[in-house]
Amino acid sequence: MCARHIYASWYKKWKGMNRKIQFWNTVKATFVEDFDEQLQKLESLGVNSSNDLLETPVECWSKAYFKRTSKCDVVENSMAETFNGWILEARCKPIITMLEEIRTMVNRMNVKGTWAETWRTKLFKRKYLASYNHFLQPVRGKKFWPKGLPSILPPKVKVQPGRPKKNRIKSKDEPKKVKSGKYTRAGVKMTCSVCKTTGHNKQKFEKETKVVTTRKLQQENLDASRKYKIGKTK
Repeated sequence: MCARHIYASWYKKWKGMNRKIQFWNTVKATFVEDFDEQLQKLESLGVNSSNDLLETPVECWSKAYFKRTSKCDVVENSMAETFNGWILEARCKPIITMLEEIRTMVNRMNVKGTWAETWRTKLFKRKYLASYNHFLQPVRGKKFWPKGLPSILPPKVKVQPGRPKKNRIKSKDEPKKVKSGKYTRAGVKMTCSVCKTTGHNKQKFEKETKVVTTRKLQQENLDASRKYKIGKTK
């Protein structure tokens, strides 16, 4: 049975876009628990709207109640309508010609399906089973849990040694809180109190001056030693 045809008759009494969306959410629910939840939402959009929908057996239009032996989860007969459109040209011909053309078209489709089975070798099957031999089993959601079980309590709080921290740990990109009456030094250019230039302070100036003086003395000592050696050789 086609869910679209069921909606067409149900829509005559229950109109509205919200009801239409909820109708398809109910039809396409894959679990019984999800189906019941969607059905309650549909009932909230109109009293007895779900009862009118349940007049048709749910096994015919709800995906949650489809038999497990079914290999298709389509809730409407679009495939049958597509097949009818596929053979539309043949249906307009005489009975013998029509049956012969339909037989040829179906046989051509079966040949393609048989050709697709040729690449499924034993090696492919062995690799497929080896690939999916170990996998994580999916866990069902909270609404699928059994009812009436005792609630799980959180573990007992263990007091850690030491003084407890009061300040919250801030993230890296969180701006720092500025104390009242003080400004941050962010963006302020550093000025040296000795040479009056920006880019360094007094401590760095003295350090760089000391390094330059040391290098200068080393160079002077090296030059003096070279002159001494040259004069000695003469």
